[in-house]
Amino acid sequence: LMAAAGGAGGGTKITLEHLWKRLRAEQGVDTARVWENIIDVVVKSLVCVDDVIPYQPNSFELFGYDILIDDQLRPWLIEANASPSLGRDSPMDNKIKLAVVTDAINIVDPMPFDREALVKVVERRMAEMRRKERGVTGRSPKPAPSPAEQLEADLQAILRGAVPRQYGEMPKKMGKFRRICPGSEQFERAMKMKKAHFRSHRDRPNFPVGGKHT
Repeated sequence: LMAAAGGAGGGTKITLEHLWKRLRAEQGVDTARVWENIIDVVVKSLVCVDDVIPYQPNSFELFGYDILIDDQLRPWLIEANASPSLGRDSPMDNKIKLAVVTDAINIVDPMPFDREALVKVVERRMAEMRRKERGVTGRSPKPAPSPAEQLEADLQAILRGAVPRQYGEMPKKMGKFRRICPGSEQFERAMKMKKAHFRSHRDRPNFPVGGKHT
């Protein structure tokens, strides 16, 4: 495949770009439509499990999807990997997976922080915990700040006054990533289907076992 793909392959794999070129050139396939159908499958899988995915706005996870395209160009979900392999066994792997990691880090956009300030905050909090465990209460001539005020002051010191990206705010750099939910047509359709299913299940008559509804 490496020779056939002109460097766009490695082992038993080829790049998605090369696959699309072959399908368009050899079979006249509308690859844009196939890709949108794949996005539809991915969105539906996420909508199916969004009720059980913990809400963690301060973390991220990279998923890998295995999709099978049949002879009718319909995509089928084989599996979703919560920890996709990022091992690099070929030049193609090196090029693609390095780009994936780079784009993921750019989306997260980790902020620079003051390590010395962070150490001071951790040491102060540990000392406060030890005092509470011993039942020692300190007195100060100044009123103590509220927990929210203290947290804000700590974050200001650690982040040097910078403000983290707010929940829902789009990243500055997306790379080749694309936001598919929420905000896409596929997501809106999938949510309507899910809500309709729940309504029909909720409104379904509850027949007693072994009896008849009258």
